[in-house]
Amino acid sequence: MTADIAIRARNVTLSLGSRQAPTEILKGIDLDVASGSSVAILGPSGSGKSSLMAILSGLERASGGSVEVAGVDFTSLNEDGLSRARRGRIGIVLQAFHLLPTMTALENVAVPLELAGTDDAFARAEAELAAVGLGHRVTHCPAQLSGGEQQRVAIARAVAPAPAILFADEPTGNLDEATSGAIVDLLFERQRAAGATLVMITHDPSLADRCDRVIRMRDGRIVEVNARLADILGIESRSLIGTRPEALFVDGGGAPLAGFDEGAVEARAFDAVQEDQWLEIATHSIEYRGRPCRVLAVRDLTERKRFERRIQHLATHDPLTQLPNRAHFTQVLEAQLRDLTRPFALLALDLDRFKAVNDIFGHAAGDEVLCKVTRILRETVRAGDLVARIGGDEFVILADHADAADSAQQLAQRILTAFAAEMDTARDPMAVGVSIGIAIFPRDGADAEGLRLNADIALYRAKQSGRGQFRFFDTQMDHLARERRELEHELRQAIAADQLHLVFQPLVSTARGQVVGYEALLRWDHPARGRIAPDIFIPIAEETGAIVPIGEWV
Repeated sequence: MTADIAIRARNVTLSLGSRQAPTEILKGIDLDVASGSSVAILGPSGSGKSSLMAILSGLERASGGSVEVAGVDFTSLNEDGLSRARRGRIGIVLQAFHLLPTMTALENVAVPLELAGTDDAFARAEAELAAVGLGHRVTHCPAQLSGGEQQRVAIARAVAPAPAILFADEPTGNLDEATSGAIVDLLFERQRAAGATLVMITHDPSLADRCDRVIRMRDGRIVEVNARLADILGIESRSLIGTRPEALFVDGGGAPLAGFDEGAVEARAFDAVQEDQWLEIATHSIEYRGRPCRVLAVRDLTERKRFERRIQHLATHDPLTQLPNRAHFTQVLEAQLRDLTRPFALLALDLDRFKAVNDIFGHAAGDEVLCKVTRILRETVRAGDLVARIGGDEFVILADHADAADSAQQLAQRILTAFAAEMDTARDPMAVGVSIGIAIFPRDGADAEGLRLNADIALYRAKQSGRGQFRFFDTQMDHLARERRELEHELRQAIAADQLHLVFQPLVSTARGQVVGYEALLRWDHPARGRIAPDIFIPIAEETGAIVPIGEWV
């Protein structure tokens, strides 16, 4: 890439949906952006503008093609590499703000400065907030700020590190006209002063005229429409004249949108061009050509909704396996517990030998094994069962069936059979096994904590029984588990309490009939339980790590 080119994209494509019926969002984009220039990317709603910006800024990956930013090939970088490439060099303003909810406005703006190692991060952050008219709101958290104020915080955060490249997606969409003009002036002033590159996504080339995607109505019918709305609806402009708006829009449930009162609502086109298309329709009453009319301002929310869904998915799913994560699983479990009439089974699964595979063959191989396990579990469970990954090699399954115990036993057996068929530990050094513990609601627990604890106890018993097995929870297990936990605690106190002692067993030479040495044997005399056998407390010490201080004492 030559020194005067900040961004270069070649044959960039983006397809969403299934392989059988993909939706092409970007089709072979070629783009050069000169260093120090400002570029507005325009186009009809749904044309992929925000998707292109996300790819150019490294927030999204293209389906094909290449992207170079500031001389760095973004296509070849992983997520960590992209984060490092963006840090301090690229500023991004998104429509959804993405402010950290527990931090103040000042702390939000200071974050990228601190990551970049700036000494006076908070002083600079305060100056940036003052520049966007929020010097009096520095101690407020996002929930205490209006949408326009949150957008200004996001803009201040993006420009604070003086990035070489600044991306802005509808940067003034939530601002009033006066504030919008000042913010636009600030963006261009910073861009020119720093010689930075500015890439701006907007529905309005001038960033002033807000009348894009406008419907004008009179007497309940459309009397005037612009071409942009026709593009959104996939209908020729002349075909819209005289149409009632109720025939064009439906609510989220597919019912005709009845009534257009003052204010904004989210809706969909009756015959949407894109399956996931969402629109915002804001209704205002005005006087038009001497007569009272209603104006419908239509804004395409499709790309923003896609970003929100992706962020929501990342918050509730494991990024490697795409299974629900611990947070999602907990929500589903608690919701299911509220329905006291339906029994269900909770299966706790732990992989056998996974740590050894991870340590010997590396994390990439471990990830490959986890993905294979995920496929096996998905193919084994029944429709309606929830499979989640809640830890490194820990999985859980919620099996919601009327015959919970019988169904859980059949499911556990199918899982063990599938593992035996696909994970041959005798031939494949990367193969792993699985142990399963099962708890039944409401028999084995009436709340989430109790049910999960008992499933874990049953899992522990399955591992003790030789691994590669499943066990149902029973009350005897609970008694043994409680006793074991008590022993774990008491064993840690045994040294300080002087409860351990050594006995010495002589070693006699059979050839000479003489004592040639002594074997030291550890004994534990518990004040309440009496003498505890070594084959009970030694395994506990080894599993809990207490064997280290015991060894030092010996």
